[in-house]
Amino acid sequence: MSSPLEECTTLLKRTPLLELSNVGISLTGLPLLTHVNLTVNAGEAVALCGTSGRGKSTLLKAICGLLPQRFALSGQILFQGTDLSTLSAKQWQQIRGPGMALMGQNVSENFDERASVLSHFVEAVHAHDKKRTRDSIKAQALELLYRLELAYPERILSQKSYEFSQGMSQRIALALTLMLRPQLILADEFTSALDLSTRLAVLTELKTLQAEFGFALLFVTHHPDEASFMAQRRYDLTEDGTITETGIGTDTGIDTDTGIGTTDRTSALEEGSCSRLNT
Repeated sequence: MSSPLEECTTLLKRTPLLELSNVGISLTGLPLLTHVNLTVNAGEAVALCGTSGRGKSTLLKAICGLLPQRFALSGQILFQGTDLSTLSAKQWQQIRGPGMALMGQNVSENFDERASVLSHFVEAVHAHDKKRTRDSIKAQALELLYRLELAYPERILSQKSYEFSQGMSQRIALALTLMLRPQLILADEFTSALDLSTRLAVLTELKTLQAEFGFALLFVTHHPDEASFMAQRRYDLTEDGTITETGIGTDTGIDTDTGIGTTDRTSALEEGSCSRLNT
């Protein structure tokens, strides 16, 4: 017979970290998404697929409480069992960062070009823990930049965002996201602006870091092969604004952006690595 503690632990393991129930999003009365049901468990990677304009990015903004007011949201979004629609602005501030973090398509939105990279790390941490010293934050930032195999991390922290390539900026943004050890990362096609080789390296790094840090990942992409490489489960947004859960690794089509077959591309992803080069 299980003890109360064991029963509680089992229940927590069965409770999704993120759960969407019958979620709908509309704009001026026009439905964009309807009857969306989706779950992400702790430590799990889930892909959200669909062609451009299906509402993937809009759904992620709704999850993290950043949906513009012109949109109407219905249904229920639970994070750790809490209904996110009930949160105050202060409670949202506590959740964003340590709870969930959004990595968007436009990496420049993460940075103020007037400030050093280190200043961004300090600001992110001080939003949740003002007692942390600048030196301790710098030490953690350096550790993450080393972990992402970026050359000369000391120099990177003193530089400004406009001095980096897109691939470098994505890696720095990933390190910035990991500073607060989020339980869930919402990745909104954050590699879409990268060239193929850099994209493969960044995705490989993200997958390795997920295994190491244990965060859950909701990964938005319109590349089925990337979904197969990154995720344990996959949802597809359909033309009528609904969502279906499909199998992983069953798509054998051609990536329209690269002309590479799914199987070949997945093999390339698995072999992808990033040496200590700043590209």
